[in-house]
Amino acid sequence: MSRQLALGLIAIALLALASTVIVRQALQVENLQARVANLESRIADIAALKLLPVESGK
Repeated sequence: MSRQLALGLIAIALLALASTVIVRQALQVENLQARVANLESRIADIAALKLLPVESGK
């Protein structure tokens, strides 16, 4: 019976470790998505600036 208990505890520990890794990966994905959105916004800002007419310094 103690062998089954030990195997059960090992299985629980492995599931806990796996869930920690999954959560960490999800947070990294969320962070990368936020960074991509920020870069897209900056690119759009730069593109908008390039569309503005340039006044000549007469």
